[in-house]
Amino acid sequence: NGEREFPRPLLRRCIRLHLEPPRNERLAALVHAHFGEGAHEVNRDLLERFGRGDDGLRPTDELLNAIFLTQHTAV
Repeated sequence: NGEREFPRPLLRRCIRLHLEPPRNERLAALVHAHFGEGAHEVNRDLLERFGRGDDGLRPTDELLNAIFLTQHTAV
């Protein structure tokens, strides 16, 4: 996970996988899959701001949680 060193015996049993961060199109597809038709249109600004993250390494669940909260919280 890039935060600490794991013991060699554990690493021998692991497969290392590097995933590229999702592009905006993929994020929009994920939002559509979780929240249905039109959700990515309503949250376009949030999608764009998320895609331009300060460090570019934000977890996708942060976006999904933010959209959930915007849809289920009375403001």
